[in-house]
Amino acid sequence: GEVNQPGRYQLTALSSVSDALFAARGVRKTGSLRHIRIRRGNQTLSFDAYDTLLGLGTTQSPALQHGDQITVPTIGNTIAIAGSVKRPGIFELKYKKQRGNNFNRILNWAGGPLRSKGNRYLRQALDKSGQEVYASLPNPNNATLHADDILQVRVDNQSSLGSITLSGNVQVPGKR
Repeated sequence: GEVNQPGRYQLTALSSVSDALFAARGVRKTGSLRHIRIRRGNQTLSFDAYDTLLGLGTTQSPALQHGDQITVPTIGNTIAIAGSVKRPGIFELKYKKQRGNNFNRILNWAGGPLRSKGNRYLRQALDKSGQEVYASLPNPNNATLHADDILQVRVDNQSSLGSITLSGNVQVPGKR
């Protein structure tokens, strides 16, 4: 599949899918991290590496058995997050037919915004005719993102954090 060095690898009895992917020099940019398949005889298991990579810890990498075959398919639908976030990147959606995606969950994949407040969110999408459409998200918590969207997180220039305004009987009034 979509690994840098496909082939047969001899691993220890305690090896996991993550160990095998490491031995194959990792997954290519064109490979899926959400739909890794392990064929074990007549059975097919699935592994989602996002839990491991994003530190969620909800799913462990399955232990391998003699004769297992790991296949990494091509990447599915994606959403990109750019701008003022801790981990900008392109993130793969779990389901190919997934229409709407929770804004906060997607933003958490990027580690969250760099600033806790004072951010602007801009959604870049394609309409039905293929034209780029830009929309500001004034209430992002209720926003739904779709496959192929790009979320841009920007610092709002109109907002100030930790400022005071001096007025009245002072020598130099103004915002600080």
